[in-house]
Amino acid sequence: MPNEKLRVSFKIKNEGSCFGDEVVQIYIRDCVSSVVRPVKQLVGFARVSLEAQASKEVTIEIDMRQLAFHDLNMDQVVEPARMKLFVGASSEGIRLKDSFTIEGEKLIVERKVFSALTSIS
Repeated sequence: MPNEKLRVSFKIKNEGSCFGDEVVQIYIRDCVSSVVRPVKQLVGFARVSLEAQASKEVTIEIDMRQLAFHDLNMDQVVEPARMKLFVGASSEGIRLKDSFTIEGEKLIVERKVFSALTSIS
């Protein structure tokens, strides 16, 4: 799990009549955690520029260490979990939902990262 990535792919379209930018945001929710976690946690984002009526494929790779949180021992950990995934323009403007599972043993993370590699085509 330490070197694994969560890969989120989706298509975005500008349905307007003018050029525009959208900052797409990715949030997660841990459905069952050993400690209280945020309802939605921002884990990735990308600015996408689109001509009028154009669409693009966007892929954002999120380092699994980014999902780490402090457990009861105050260690930064990633633990097995059922997660919900949200994609939208804001935490309230969610347009896509999905879920995924983190399997394996609880992992102590030496250093939490915030890194997301983005591919837009």
